[in-house]
Amino acid sequence: MNALIEALTRAVANPAARIGTGGGSFVHAIQGFPQYVARFPKSRQIIGDVLEHVDDPFEGRNFGNAVYRSGDVTINKRQLGVPAGMTYPGHVSNPDSVYRDMVGMAADMPQQAYNQFADDLKFVNDRGHQFDPSKSNNVLIDALAKRFNMVDINPASRNVPKSTLSYMTTPLAGNTYAWKYKGEPLTAAYRGIVEKARRAAALTGIPEWPDDSSLAYTMKLAGLT
Repeated sequence: MNALIEALTRAVANPAARIGTGGGSFVHAIQGFPQYVARFPKSRQIIGDVLEHVDDPFEGRNFGNAVYRSGDVTINKRQLGVPAGMTYPGHVSNPDSVYRDMVGMAADMPQQAYNQFADDLKFVNDRGHQFDPSKSNNVLIDALAKRFNMVDINPASRNVPKSTLSYMTTPLAGNTYAWKYKGEPLTAAYRGIVEKARRAAALTGIPEWPDDSSLAYTMKLAGLT
């Protein structure tokens, strides 16, 4: 355990270890512990002398959830894959090309990957938690394992709706960047995402919510009504 604290301290202090950035936090790799990442607020990075165990509400499933805490820093399960869509276009030199590739990769994933995505959404909801679909990089596409991995799972508020079809289509189609995209039309890829997500939602019991503006936009991209 002391070795993990020491590695955590080095990871937090090393900007080169950064593998992710959220609205208010950084995520760093921990050298020597590839199964974990360090997550901490941008404003504070105080590490304690001991690691406190964090209860797992997800029965062993991996949603990038915390397993230990030390001060302001949590040690989380590491998720594999590349970010879906495009969340931070200013961080890459060719955002249209990256966005096109990510949408195509999502569309090419097998139906089973979508079924598992829908099942995971229902699973976290049933345990009082909620996925944030507003940022594409909250979904990682693991092409090797043929699955989608979710991050940024938090306790659900009573005012937050349970997952709907758009919780899959919005990040995978990259809605927040789609209106900026100037490359070749991706209509077929958008349609593949919507159709596979619809089948998965129907199989799992996730509602469509046809009046959802995010879903309506993705459907328009896909040439569907």
